[in-house]
Amino acid sequence: MKRDMKGKHFADVAEVKKKTTETLSSITKDEFKQCFEKWNKRLDKCISASGE
Repeated sequence: MKRDMKGKHFADVAEVKKKTTETLSSITKDEFKQCFEKWNKRLDKCISASGE
């Protein structure tokens, strides 16, 4: 999401919402699932390190 939006200027909030919706809609189910699996692994590492 950040890569698609970074450095862009939007005229108004409606334009931001439109671009955000387009970007989120382009993410496949597999990409979304993979993102959460990676996030879960990072959380497990954090918990294993006692939150440090």
